[in-house]
Amino acid sequence: MGEQMIVLADRNFAAGWLVAAIADSRAQLLVRVRTGRTAPRLPVMRRLGDGSYLSRFGGIEVRVIDAEITIAATRTGRTTGAYRLITTLVRWCGSTTSGGRRPPTWSSSPPC
Repeated sequence: MGEQMIVLADRNFAAGWLVAAIADSRAQLLVRVRTGRTAPRLPVMRRLGDGSYLSRFGGIEVRVIDAEITIAATRTGRTTGAYRLITTLVRWCGSTTSGGRRPPTWSSSPPC
């Protein structure tokens, strides 16, 4: 793994030591974590304007995103569920994409 990679993982891989190891490799990550009684403790360090918040997991700063996702399947119809995601991509860098400007980017640490 390296800094040009992003690791996507499901909730069975949401272990603090694993998140720390991935971050130490300089790869970015996006992990779905458990919710409810068995969820990892993710203390609110700072609320962000979009409703997400910064926290710490495995000793690493992460952004916590609570999302409602609807999946449309041909045979079973639509299903909506609540999901919690953590990512090391915590800072927004750039502007919206329009008028030929470069695409926006995310960063795990300043400066962008």
